[in-house]
Amino acid sequence: MRIKALSVGLALVLAAGCTESATSPTALSDSPPAPTLDFINGPAFPGNSGIFRFEEQEWFVGFDPDDLIFSIIALGVPLNESFFCTDAPLDPEFLSWQEWFASGAYHQHIKGTDVLIEVVDFNWTCGDEPLAIGTGDFNLVDNDLFVSGTRTNSFGYNAHGQLTDPVTGNPVNYSETWRAQIKKNGEFRALVENIHLTYPGN
Repeated sequence: MRIKALSVGLALVLAAGCTESATSPTALSDSPPAPTLDFINGPAFPGNSGIFRFEEQEWFVGFDPDDLIFSIIALGVPLNESFFCTDAPLDPEFLSWQEWFASGAYHQHIKGTDVLIEVVDFNWTCGDEPLAIGTGDFNLVDNDLFVSGTRTNSFGYNAHGQLTDPVTGNPVNYSETWRAQIKKNGEFRALVENIHLTYPGN
């Protein structure tokens, strides 16, 4: 597992088709809509934008030092079914990546939609139920992936979703924020480390 990582991968490249008429032009209302180039379906390799887009398997672990709880994000299967507790291979989920070079630094943006999220307490062991489990969205940014030393490197992620308490079956609202910095002199600072679980109706 890694938070600051670089890899080369393949992503889907948009293809567009067109038709021509020898007798009359196609009416504007009959023309297919122009494709929308968003985070997921933009060009795989940089043109003028300089942005690489691809998908890669990755997973993350968060920790809240105040409440002593962990989050496991995009592992692919619940902890009790994973390599932590069985002979199953590590097989995390595919996340969407963007990476680009600008202003003397390499930038990274990782995004996951409807990825598996599990929250456990500090004393969790194999066979224990988690505090909450379900799916949610994940978003990570890093403004200086290789820590160039030319600036303060700010990086971190946030995640949120509606999970379920596996014991009661009740919904659990989950949100998480982790932010950190590496200063030009190499000093590391954790700015925000929190995992919030709230229970609707309580």
